[in-house]
Amino acid sequence: MTENPNIPEPDPAKTPYDLVPEATSRGSRPPSPQRPAPKATLDAPPLLDDVDDDADLTSDPEVERALKGKSRPAPEDPRPAEPVPEEAPPLVTPGRLAAKHLAIAGGVVSVAAVIVGAWGAGERWLGGGVMAAYLIVLHTFTGVLALGAAAHLHARRLGPPDLAAARMLVAVGAFILVVMLPIPGPAALARPLAALCAVAVYLLVVGVLFRPGAQRYLAMVALHAVCAALAWLLLSVHGWIGELRAETVP
Repeated sequence: MTENPNIPEPDPAKTPYDLVPEATSRGSRPPSPQRPAPKATLDAPPLLDDVDDDADLTSDPEVERALKGKSRPAPEDPRPAEPVPEEAPPLVTPGRLAAKHLAIAGGVVSVAAVIVGAWGAGERWLGGGVMAAYLIVLHTFTGVLALGAAAHLHARRLGPPDLAAARMLVAVGAFILVVMLPIPGPAALARPLAALCAVAVYLLVVGVLFRPGAQRYLAMVALHAVCAALAWLLLSVHGWIGELRAETVP
């Protein structure tokens, strides 16, 4: 018998259990269930199967670039590159004849023009020869200036200056040679006829040697005529001033 009659005695056939489980220690948790490790299979591909056999696995491009002091290449622009406009060809383009060959031909024509000028001047043969040589040099220079102005007008480069001067020497020498030719007949008719023939020869030689387009051809010829007119005007003014000084001297 128990001390308290109201509490029934425990049945020995039943196993008692605690209502409150034992407190676990702080910081200790029940181990989480672990997944079983996958089993190795013989059919799995090797780890380096995707690596090229010739690949260099011992060098790093970034480290080598830093050691050599090279900067990292700029990233490529994904936008398409704008087309670069092609540069127009120069006004004077090389042809079959080089500058030295044309210079020799121009010298031969110029010497012939000087001889014809001296022969046509008669007793003043020296003055006629010097005048022919002077006109050839002067108008060759004005012709090169005209070529430069025509090239600038058409937004082009002049080209080789020696080739331009040699071609212009041939054209101007042929012009002076025809002008100096003594044409029989009245002087009022012979001189204009010689001038027209000289202009025709000049235009033909310029067209054959330079082979420009129609617009550039007209610009070259017109600018050369303007430069020649300005040179003639300056020479005329210089001669007129010299005559005035001679008249005022007592």
